[in-house]
Amino acid sequence: MSRRYVTARATAMVALALLILLALIACGGESAPAGLPTPTGVAEQTAAAPTQPAHPTPTAAAEPSATAPMEHTHLTPTLTNEPAQKPSTGTETPASGEGTKETIRIVDPWARAAMQMGGTSTSAVYLVIRNEGKEADRLLGAESDAAQTVELHQSKMEGGTMKMEPVEAIDIPPGGQVELKPGGLHIMLIGLKRDLPAGERLTLVLHFEHAGDIEVEAEVRQP
Repeated sequence: MSRRYVTARATAMVALALLILLALIACGGESAPAGLPTPTGVAEQTAAAPTQPAHPTPTAAAEPSATAPMEHTHLTPTLTNEPAQKPSTGTETPASGEGTKETIRIVDPWARAAMQMGGTSTSAVYLVIRNEGKEADRLLGAESDAAQTVELHQSKMEGGTMKMEPVEAIDIPPGGQVELKPGGLHIMLIGLKRDLPAGERLTLVLHFEHAGDIEVEAEVRQP
């Protein structure tokens, strides 16, 4: 065979191989049969793109809230600018109506309810006087803007009849107490200037020999 024939045959075989390869690519990209020469410079399309390894998507952790971070609650004590409570001087009237000065304490003052009926209308005030000191004291008298006259009285039985009589003073022993109560010692309000209905309060000033004046508020009650 001549050289030209050999060259033509080789060219024909290359062309045939190229056609077969193109046909295979068109039919699904199968690999060329073994033994067929692959022309240099032709990019093979038969190899499938490598499968990317599956990377598990990490589960996102719960993110903190976008709002302001939570703050710890601190209990702040309420401060006051009020000065410390001073010892009572006897001029103040406690909310309960009771009064105190130095060694004398007045407990549970109350007045009998009554209606004003001219100059003869009366009422009475009852309370407990405690002497917390070491010396005796005396209640000398009292006054109130609710009556024309205020006197110290004592009720007692004489001949089967309850009588009242004024007393000059009431002694309060040291470390002891005296109770002014219905049927005994009491403060008499004579000539009421106004009605004394239950639930109201009246102001009373007590005069002591040593403790001086003590102001109290007596609650008006219906006995």
